[in-house]
Amino acid sequence: MSHHQTDVKPSHNKLLSAALVCTGFAIGYAALGVVRKPHESSSNTATKWKSPASKEKEIELADSRDQSSGPGREPLTAIDSAPTSEPNGSEGPVQSRGRLVGEVIYEAAIRAGDPHAYGRVVGLYDEMDEDTTEYFVAKYTDALKKGAVDELAMKLACFSGGRPLSDLITERLKSPTTSNEELETIKLAIGGVLPKGYRITSMPLNSDLRQFMTTLSTSSEPIDRVASVGLMGHESTDESRARIMSALKEDSDIRVRTAALWALTNCGTPTELQMLKVWSRQYRMSRDDAYGIGKELASAIIALQRRLRVK
Repeated sequence: MSHHQTDVKPSHNKLLSAALVCTGFAIGYAALGVVRKPHESSSNTATKWKSPASKEKEIELADSRDQSSGPGREPLTAIDSAPTSEPNGSEGPVQSRGRLVGEVIYEAAIRAGDPHAYGRVVGLYDEMDEDTTEYFVAKYTDALKKGAVDELAMKLACFSGGRPLSDLITERLKSPTTSNEELETIKLAIGGVLPKGYRITSMPLNSDLRQFMTTLSTSSEPIDRVASVGLMGHESTDESRARIMSALKEDSDIRVRTAALWALTNCGTPTELQMLKVWSRQYRMSRDDAYGIGKELASAIIALQRRLRVK
């Protein structure tokens, strides 16, 4: 009996010591005043906020959000602390949250040398709105005034999309001052084949862009047809889908066929989705790649499935 008691006491003492240590840490933290801000937590929880359009969205930020240092902490803190409306009694405009998001993404992409960097890591790409696009458009036009083409700003504006992008593209396509270099950048961007660029998923077509779409479709220059078929993807009609399919199957230039494939992801129906799946199976099984788009098929199928909300 006494031997049994001797075995138990050390374990009991260890547990008691551990409890005292934990209690000590808790008291120490309380004494130091170490607390989290209301929107922070030790777990990966979602943070809710009001967008400039007063539509509540939910975002999940990466673990780096809860770090006191490290990549991205400072700009995220700046966004969190920035007002989204003008304080009572103050004068002058207050930047919208969408514009602040654009500023953070642009500056981080500049540092990384990659338009895809940073934003997708911390979830900010989900928070883009037309104010964000306007910020990228402003960066692009500011560079033009200095005689430069800001390809990064164009890529980010394409991803953010919306009417500001339509207005920018319309103005640059019509302007007599637009250089050949800039025209090439814009047309490749419209077709979704700009190297390391984004594909436009949301861009309303105005009458000028519809006219460009028709005119460029008969051009002997492949880059013009790239832009035309890219614009067709933003008209969800049977006619536009038929013309896109014709370009995908018959155009002699691989960039035009690739642009046609991505245009389908913006306007395709379950019929086009099924067709792409058939082509993808053929490509995987026999490397049959009649149209030269086999390597792009899997990504295009995923994009179209997401838009149609099907599997």
